Amino acid sequence: MDAGPSVVAGTTCEQYAFRQNGIDWQVWIQKGDHPLPRKLVITTTSDAARPQHTAVYAWNLAPSFNEAAFVFDPPPGAERVALAKGAAAAPASDKNE
Repeated sequence: MDAGPSVVAGTTCEQYAFRQNGIDWQVWIQKGDHPLPRKLVITTTSDAARPQHTAVYAWNLAPSFNEAAFVFDPPPGAERVALAKGAAAAPASDKNE
């Protein structure tokens, strides 16, 4: 169901609530040009304690990275892992003969 407008961390959202076997869940979707999820709440209804998980999301739509962010700098003592080669797959025409 559409629960209507709500605010999450200062951002106007539309709140939706869903009911499934064993869980209820709610999601808050940011209104405007970037309809991103801002909050999620999952409630287990099959447990008498009704445990819940809540996550609040913050999005950076203009991140800045430099090349150094993608360079692997192994810690002292790290060693390369040798990978074994797998057997070559049989050609498709040989599989059903």
